[in-house]
Amino acid sequence: DSDVDRDDFVFYKEAYDAALGDGAFAAMLQGVPEPSCLALLLLSGIVLSWHCRKFVSAQAGMTIAIMTALLWCGSSTTQAQTTFTDLGADSEIDNAANWDNGLPDNAGNPGTVPTGFATTYGGNNDLDGKNITWEGDSSLSGANARADDGILTFKGASSWINDGNLFLGRDTADTSATLNVVDSGTVNVIPRLTNGNGGRLGVGRVGDGFVNQSGGSVSVALDIGIGATNGGDGLYTLSGGTVTAESLTFENVAATSAFDFTVGSTGLLTARNGGDDYTADFETFIIDGDITVGGAQAQVSDFVIKYGGVAGTTIGLPDAFPEPLTLMVNTSTGAVTLSNPESTPVAIDYYEIRSAEGD
Repeated sequence: DSDVDRDDFVFYKEAYDAALGDGAFAAMLQGVPEPSCLALLLLSGIVLSWHCRKFVSAQAGMTIAIMTALLWCGSSTTQAQTTFTDLGADSEIDNAANWDNGLPDNAGNPGTVPTGFATTYGGNNDLDGKNITWEGDSSLSGANARADDGILTFKGASSWINDGNLFLGRDTADTSATLNVVDSGTVNVIPRLTNGNGGRLGVGRVGDGFVNQSGGSVSVALDIGIGATNGGDGLYTLSGGTVTAESLTFENVAATSAFDFTVGSTGLLTARNGGDDYTADFETFIIDGDITVGGAQAQVSDFVIKYGGVAGTTIGLPDAFPEPLTLMVNTSTGAVTLSNPESTPVAIDYYEIRSAEGD
């Protein structure tokens, strides 16, 4: 009848299911890959011929066939998504039974761990090749992680506790591993619970490693090692949040290996260094190009460095150190004025004025 209507659509749906199995057409519309695009186009030609032999317009049949082929091909390029369900016998990340659409990967099937789930990993390499985002108050825990060729993101109030060493890009050359810490996410690298060993964060070793932190906190029991003589580059980019470690080490002197403060960063880096002043070390790293600003060589004068005794030595850009409140007391009238030199409001619940001389 030379038109494309519901009857033609129903006919084609039935022919599709007859060729590929019951439910194949519905699955295709939901973005579940059934045949390849090439196979689907071939099928379209077959169904088109069949349709024409039933004395239906070739133009109508072609329209339906091409429309369906494009529908499926378009849906097949949509990035899949798998969500952690914890329906397996354990809570391990590397157990496919814990995901609703198969294991997450770094090749088109990223995973999400919703709030409320506590996930674990039992093997050192269970995070290899994974692209996973933890959301809300979800968490990850395990020992001695060696993440290669993956992207791990902690957002919201999610957290990761790794006991032992944590390496990004440890074992596989020509790959990279990325850790993203945003919002109020936290990452804690602590010594092994079994023997007290480890507690180091390695950013790049054989492969490349990257940390992008815009908020939250990263706490490392030992040092943060950036780059390695094994050939891997490392880059830690800090735009917000806090980083605390015993010290920093830079093994690979390649230009791409650095601890970088983004322009306008409000992030703070603290080195405990056993309570000893780390100012001279920070200054040397800046001069050598290991600590940079916006990916470029910086000057010591670009930073504020403060030694706080046992709390460690903290470095950051001026924007990360707000000016203190100013208190003015009129000794004649007793009037008190408290001034905030910053544009950001400061909440005050209580203040007390003490004078050593009592006046």
